[in-house]
Amino acid sequence: MAGRNEFLIWENSPDTRAVFECEWQFIQRNGPHNFDNLYIALKSQTSDGEGTPAAAAAAGQGIYISEGYTSDSAYLLSPRKTPDFAAFIQQCTTQKSGLLVLQVPKASGYVVHSDPWKLRVADCALISCTRSFLLPLEKVEAYDHPIKNVEDIAKTLGAAVGAVGSTLSLSDGSVQQLEFQLERRLSFPWLSANEIQPRRLCVLTWNLTAAKRISWATANCLGIKVVAMSTGPWLETDKPPSEYMLDGYINCDVTPDASLWHRVVAAVKAYPDPIDGIVGPWDALLESTAKAAKHLGMFTPGPEPFAIATNKFLTRQLLDPKAESYFTVESVEELETRLKSGIPVDFPVVSKPVLGTWSFGVYKADNALELRDAVAQTLFLAKKNEDKRIIIESYVDGPEVDCNLVLLDGEILYSEIVDDFPCQADIAEDSVGALFTETQAAVPSGLPKSEQKTITEFIAAAVRQQGFNTGVFHCEARIRNSSVEYVFAKGATVPDLELKENSSGGQTSVFLHEVNARMPGPMSSAGSLVSRGIDLFALLFLCTAADWPRFKALSVPFSHDDVCDHVWLTNCIIPVKLKKVMPLFPGFTAEQIDHEAVDSQHSPLLALSKTHPELIENVVRHSVYIESAAKLAGKEGDFIWATCMVLRTPETKKKTRPCVLPFIKRSMKISIERNRVKGMLKIGYEVVRIFDTKR
Repeated sequence: MAGRNEFLIWENSPDTRAVFECEWQFIQRNGPHNFDNLYIALKSQTSDGEGTPAAAAAAGQGIYISEGYTSDSAYLLSPRKTPDFAAFIQQCTTQKSGLLVLQVPKASGYVVHSDPWKLRVADCALISCTRSFLLPLEKVEAYDHPIKNVEDIAKTLGAAVGAVGSTLSLSDGSVQQLEFQLERRLSFPWLSANEIQPRRLCVLTWNLTAAKRISWATANCLGIKVVAMSTGPWLETDKPPSEYMLDGYINCDVTPDASLWHRVVAAVKAYPDPIDGIVGPWDALLESTAKAAKHLGMFTPGPEPFAIATNKFLTRQLLDPKAESYFTVESVEELETRLKSGIPVDFPVVSKPVLGTWSFGVYKADNALELRDAVAQTLFLAKKNEDKRIIIESYVDGPEVDCNLVLLDGEILYSEIVDDFPCQADIAEDSVGALFTETQAAVPSGLPKSEQKTITEFIAAAVRQQGFNTGVFHCEARIRNSSVEYVFAKGATVPDLELKENSSGGQTSVFLHEVNARMPGPMSSAGSLVSRGIDLFALLFLCTAADWPRFKALSVPFSHDDVCDHVWLTNCIIPVKLKKVMPLFPGFTAEQIDHEAVDSQHSPLLALSKTHPELIENVVRHSVYIESAAKLAGKEGDFIWATCMVLRTPETKKKTRPCVLPFIKRSMKISIERNRVKGMLKIGYEVVRIFDTKR
């Protein structure tokens, strides 16, 4: 480790003339590390640029490095690196990040992702900003030279491929913290020895608005061009697709009917440029997309596995061919026939649509009377489905989990268990109308490692049994006879997993609810990204493109999993008046706003960030959707405002869990009040309804 030294950075441009007094420290390490790190502390800044060394002034515009104010020599930073480095310094000074870390590659190769800092470092609590100096699929050259003077500093800056900023100081303790985090987060195969060919994918979206709102930056960093396909023409008044990071747009009717795959095939063939893969990562589109991909000779697991995975009856039939734990009905009359048949129903049970998402239309029943009510409500939602049957299956009283899997040729490349906290239906004394809508989720799981292993192995086997051996999967299950249970501590509003005082002694087993043969939703996916560095959206793209080397490379999580950040997802649901939310969706009808994302400029968190920043300092992602209230046992024609927030903390979950719901309540109340006073949102919040787990 070299000693600290001082130098100056001179920025000489038409818009900015500034000089920064700096201190540096360069850390080169032996062993299999991806980067050497140049630490630069910005000690002070002079904005007028007076006293610029003659050598810098004579050379003209650019960024220069010199030893002192009276130095006769100033070394010009690489012109290609100058715009990015200047922008990064501006970003750091704006955010008061006085410590810069420039990362220099220790090996040569082609980048598998052009911004690994945004991907795996930006959510670290120690980091305030990041910057990549790379282009997609770019080749980088190793740089392995010590720093002996300011000329070497200029050369090292020129060799840097990315940078991070921090509010920490240049002290041994701070450097050690940053070194550890950068090492554990960037310890993955970020370079390919072979040149990577660019790909072009066609992505089906449920409407044109979604195509414009989805962030395609992930695909861009992978060197993947995206062609969006949806119903409706691209309007002449809209900005061109390139403004949304799209390569193009295809107007095609994506109504999920029996002939959809034929329309997709015809549209892909008619597109002027070759397309390497197609994906429609929403349940209603999965089977048709797979049929189209198979017909076009593109990678796909085939339509048959998707047909099973998207159908809860076929999934249950595969796992329980004797139908010992379930039955189906298509009407209240058919249910009555079953109840009068003499075949016992092992209560409690759950009623759910054969085709369904988001726990919509899922209800619990403890007896025959409640089952009649539950089936009626489920049938109401199922009437719009192609398969109108509903399934009645056993209710399992045990911890609920999500299991995210990444498979390649049957091998598990990555797996994680996410705790789903008790929902309203789990704890309500009266099951009638109680919902299974998710309240909170947390990662990493609090289940014992042995039980996590049991869940992973069982679900991976079930996924393979459905016919999959490669892909990204988001599965949901419960565990019977767990050694832990959810318990409310004294004064707590959120339960936590604790060892059972009296265990039944039964064998631990897994009850699989469903296999979603796709990545989770954006907020759930963010949990995997923030806690372990796994971008399930990127992996879905690479799987669709059949880019297996990069698929494997980006399935490597952070190292030192024992110190991973704990991530919370929490949901807040508020009834809203239709006439108040319609102005947020100009040009939409009431039918079209169901499951529409609210633009971030209308989120209450935007106002809250300005008035109470301390409340949201750990909120790393958030989203707002408008949903039909009928999906959650509300009245037809009413709507709900559904907010999901992703919170990150480097502390233990036991310290953070009790504060989540008070945080949400306080946040929403403050924001609602501010919106009423300032007229920013003007939504008629008659009742703030939080799905509190303590009732």
